[in-house]
Amino acid sequence: MKREILYILIYITYFFTLLYGHFKLLKTEITEISGVKEGETLFFICDEKKDATEKKAGMIRNWLAGKDQLDLIRDDAFEFCFVVDFPMYENDEETGETIF
Repeated sequence: MKREILYILIYITYFFTLLYGHFKLLKTEITEISGVKEGETLFFICDEKKDATEKKAGMIRNWLAGKDQLDLIRDDAFEFCFVVDFPMYENDEETGETIF
């Protein structure tokens, strides 16, 4: 029984060692492709429903801007922002591809 547990622990350790190496390589590739620098953060948000991803992105944005994190939201100001080029991309009706 002890030998079986030892083999299981060896396999688990080996699996996580391989997994760590894979994630480290993936992190390097993502860093090179995106151009993200030290101190910057990328968020990947995925869901089957578009509304769910937008809601999650909004929650992260509001959390980061809140008083407990970056403290970017001013309580004493009401400022307008006019977005004139929205969306920055759209789906092509014929091909279904995203165009910019």
